[in-house]
Amino acid sequence: MADKKEDTAVTEEEGSTFLLDLGLSEDEVKARLERYDELEAESKKRTIAAKIEKWEAEKRAPAVVREAERVLLADEGAIVVYLAQDGGRSRGLTASEIVERMVAVSPKVELEDAVTDEDVTEEKPKEDTKEENTAAELSLEVRGRASQLILEGGAKTEKDAIAMAQKELGEVPKDK
Repeated sequence: MADKKEDTAVTEEEGSTFLLDLGLSEDEVKARLERYDELEAESKKRTIAAKIEKWEAEKRAPAVVREAERVLLADEGAIVVYLAQDGGRSRGLTASEIVERMVAVSPKVELEDAVTDEDVTEEKPKEDTKEENTAAELSLEVRGRASQLILEGGAKTEKDAIAMAQKELGEVPKDK
């Protein structure tokens, strides 16, 4: 039992000697280690941001890039998977390495032709929004009944549905 105390004393003495050789107190060493951890975290964030920017420029799928960013930020560098290589050897991969491989083989999403209102409907969007603004001023009851009339097939257009709903509910149409 006396031997264990001596071993511990030697270790503490060696640690103290090491700190003395560095000219630092324990508090200074702890503060420097904390700062080192902060700098390492900042560096990791910058590196990840650069990867995300690169993947976005490559037109990788936004959902893939978003999830990749979450995994990269959470990864602590531990090996999470061992993959068999040619020749029977296995190689350990971190979550970050797996994500980078997955993003590299993910499809690119290039939306060259943006979808416009004209593509969706045969009608061109109206340049005058007065009618839309008037519709926004309708009561909830009129808007609800107009929607119901359109869904049930009682009205062919929104304008007709609003007029019918106003008539049914006894509301006077607002001037246009």
